Amino acid sequence: MGGVPSIPTDRTRTVQVIGAGYSRTGTVSMALALERLLGEPVMHGGTQLFGREDAYVKLWCDAFANRDNKPVLMKLLREATAGFAAVTDVPTNAFIAELIELYPDAKVVLVTRDPDRWFSSMQTLLKDGYGSMSVLKAMLWPCPGWRWAPTWFRYLQIVESTRLGPTMSRESILIHNEWVHNHVPKDRLLTMDLKEGWEPLAKFLDKPVPNEPFPHANDGEAMQNLDSSTIIAARSDQLHDAAAVETTEMDISQQQDFLPPHEADISQGPDDTMGGFDGASEVASSNGGFHHQQSHSLDHSLAGSLRQDEESPSRQTPPVSGSLSRPASGLSNPAPPPYNDYRPSSGDQSNGRSHVVIKVGMVGDAQIGKTSLMVKYVEGSWDEDYIQTLGVNFMEKTISIRNTEITFSIWDLGGQREFVNMLPLVCNDAVAILFMFDLTRKSTLNSIKEWYRQGRGFNKTAIPVLVGTKYDHFVNFPIQDQEEISNQARRFAKAMRASLIFSSTSHSINVQKIFKIVLSKAFDLKCTIPEIENVGEPLLLYQSV
Repeated sequence: MGGVPSIPTDRTRTVQVIGAGYSRTGTVSMALALERLLGEPVMHGGTQLFGREDAYVKLWCDAFANRDNKPVLMKLLREATAGFAAVTDVPTNAFIAELIELYPDAKVVLVTRDPDRWFSSMQTLLKDGYGSMSVLKAMLWPCPGWRWAPTWFRYLQIVESTRLGPTMSRESILIHNEWVHNHVPKDRLLTMDLKEGWEPLAKFLDKPVPNEPFPHANDGEAMQNLDSSTIIAARSDQLHDAAAVETTEMDISQQQDFLPPHEADISQGPDDTMGGFDGASEVASSNGGFHHQQSHSLDHSLAGSLRQDEESPSRQTPPVSGSLSRPASGLSNPAPPPYNDYRPSSGDQSNGRSHVVIKVGMVGDAQIGKTSLMVKYVEGSWDEDYIQTLGVNFMEKTISIRNTEITFSIWDLGGQREFVNMLPLVCNDAVAILFMFDLTRKSTLNSIKEWYRQGRGFNKTAIPVLVGTKYDHFVNFPIQDQEEISNQARRFAKAMRASLIFSSTSHSINVQKIFKIVLSKAFDLKCTIPEIENVGEPLLLYQSV
């Protein structure tokens, strides 16, 4: 713990060894030994949780949150462990049974330790590492990974109290070890003490014994060093503010239509694009620090055909003001270490191009489709599995309009009331706020009043947009019910002075147009998207606002 986390490059690699030893049994030493024997990346949980980007740490929080939903849990575990040759320490040792099933050919190594010495070490960790977490929470909030420590640690306590008992004691490790012996087939399990060195481990894995000392790392010292370095980094980041978004003049007369190949509106045809500025903008990249994808832009010399830029977008750590995470729709090629600067503004020049950031907040009740809409817009994908948003999700999408790159920085707040204290992170400095509700649940529309009151309390200048989701279900309602909800939504939008847009993520209805309209209003551009105002159709009203 405290080193640089291993990050796999080949995500097709599967886990060969599951480290089942409990924390403070030499999990760092075991990770180093396995990496030496296997010659491939090994996941040490503590190093990953405190050293990786928010997207990855949030993935484990999602796994804990879905521990009673096995199909989703297994999907998340596979995603979180893909590319690693072995795993050790928390959080993986909280999912040993699932990992054994997920990787049926993997071997299991259980490291034991004297219970009294283990408990003494564990008490030191809990006291020094987590005892002051509530005090440090605000200070650590800007640090990727660390800001999620209270969340995953709370989940871990729930899981472990069920398995090991409500109170940590010297008996806890004995209970854990017995549990492992009862749940892991004997032919797949090695129980060892690190004092035995290389021989039992190398023999178990059918590897030659290295001609070097067995690695011994001090977990406690590494934890203290990590505490100090993280706090220093957090305080340094807090001295900086994300650059303010500046307006820019754009000549849009020569823009051409572009429909991303992954989003075809099956109910409206190819209308739901970034077109409408008497033409369309170009999709430059889709990146939130969570995916490395090749940039795309419109090559005018090829008469509007797509080309692939020479350089893929580098990872960018989101602004330091919030709790950031990626929705658990997928994680590919996670980025190198955090703390890369992310302070673009319209004055930035990249290859002679201006760069503007538009922060967009998304608020509304739980389970209304905020995250799904964000993922659909950024990645073009839609997943029917519901995964609860814990805190704040963050993604980006960059579009190009001639010589200007415009990045939509999209912030999605979990709808549970326990996360309302994070509302300032989503609303502060936002250029636009999407106040969202589920068209099939009137209660979520009624909640808009309170969301609007609180959101405007933190940002009185943001462009308000009232977005109704799940139109594909709503359209099957009796026409009188559709009329009632539509009229109430119109009244709310009028009172809010907001655009009103009905959307469907699964059917790609008005997803792109939401952000197109935000862009037009942010820069006072002429928008040619036709309005839709008839009940029975997906309402799209924005011109009179």
